[in-house]
Amino acid sequence: MNKISTAKIRRQDRDFKQFLQTYTPPPKKKDRFEYYSSMKLEKVLKEFENWMRYERGYSKQTIPAKRKKVQRFFEITGVKLSQVTKEIREAHRAYLMEQMRKGKLKKNYVSTILVDLNVFFCHFLGREDLRIPSLGREEISFDRLTREDIDKMIKAVEERKDIDEKTRALHRIIIITLWNELPRISEFCSLKLGDIDEISRKVKFNSRKRERAPAHLRHPFATKEFLKEWNRYKRYRDSDDWSPEAPAIVQVDHGGMPVSVLFVRRMLKEYAARAGIKKRITPHIIRKSGGTELSMKNPKLGQIQLGHKSIRTTLTNYTGPNDEDKMQIDRILTPERKITVEEIIEQLTKHFVKGELPEEEYLYALKSLKYRGSQKEGKNDIAFV
Repeated sequence: MNKISTAKIRRQDRDFKQFLQTYTPPPKKKDRFEYYSSMKLEKVLKEFENWMRYERGYSKQTIPAKRKKVQRFFEITGVKLSQVTKEIREAHRAYLMEQMRKGKLKKNYVSTILVDLNVFFCHFLGREDLRIPSLGREEISFDRLTREDIDKMIKAVEERKDIDEKTRALHRIIIITLWNELPRISEFCSLKLGDIDEISRKVKFNSRKRERAPAHLRHPFATKEFLKEWNRYKRYRDSDDWSPEAPAIVQVDHGGMPVSVLFVRRMLKEYAARAGIKKRITPHIIRKSGGTELSMKNPKLGQIQLGHKSIRTTLTNYTGPNDEDKMQIDRILTPERKITVEEIIEQLTKHFVKGELPEEEYLYALKSLKYRGSQKEGKNDIAFV
């Protein structure tokens, strides 16, 4: 055992010495632009990918899209990295705005392009002088999902006869986790077994955005419904790997492979159709709907469950009233006034005098009204017998 350990150490020592012969220390942030300007764009983009993944903690799902936007910038402008100036960036922004006005690009997409280019030039390459202001994003309107909709989808899972209990348990835990714990889809798909802490009742989703939030706001509270369903799901989890780093939610008959974004999206659409739900449904709409339901009642609790760094984000993006909320506003600000017996008699008499009400119906209506004095208001209330 000792001989093997000694040989392994010697091999690692030899590998490290070989590594030192070709190792070049990474440049400091202020020198990065000049350092990368001499490289081919493909090499720079590869370094940008590594920086996003290992230093900034971006998810695997978001990195390719950000790389593509940067690559597209150089294709459109036709300049090399060393030739990029603020004037070029401003001209590119004006070009995107023109494409937006022509209806070829959406405002929110243009906003993400400008933000991702700022990340590349300002944060990765250290050129703050190349920063360009982005655009305010438009709120995407949608018909908010309710708990009743979620219950219909869960019922649709239970009623399926064409799938086994393993698959049924998987579909249930996905729906219940998305509604109760309100994760971003990338956070959900990368959830590990060790991230679910049943003792402290925390679900430790990992993302760059959550790392910015204070520690006590970073991870959502594990609800009773989620924990109950999680313990139920563990009996059917189709994987032999129970290490803390193993994927928490895995596909059935896929050797412990975690669920993918595409799998979750398709599954939700299928159950929405089975449940007769006509509303648009995506993982983010579930997060948005559940987060808004909670935030409309208590913004601070909404901030905790959503993992926002600032409650301003919660108040800005997760407090849109639905029809029920609007009805409640109506009830609070313009409560319905009780009609007194005298007012009803007055209206009946007007209709009778105009000949719009037969005498028999008029007399019957008068007899059917029963006076009941209200001690609090000093007015007559109405009761029909």
